[in-house]
Amino acid sequence: MLDICLMKPFKVIDVLGIGFRLFNKTIKQSKYLQTIQAKEFTVTREHEGVAHLDGEPMIFGKQLDIKVLSASLKLLVP
Repeated sequence: MLDICLMKPFKVIDVLGIGFRLFNKTIKQSKYLQTIQAKEFTVTREHEGVAHLDGEPMIFGKQLDIKVLSASLKLLVP
């Protein structure tokens, strides 16, 4: 399952409170955050452009199809 975190629109004045919650690890309690869990989902945007993948900015198209690939990561542990 993936956690999909959506930030609702907020006023500039609320940035300080949201930032405090982010660094205080209480962001889940913010009224501006909505979290959904899913195995796959599609994001449709008005324009292609930059999106962050694991914190790295990358250019993507208008539609992003995202899904969990179960058992696709194999680890060797000594």
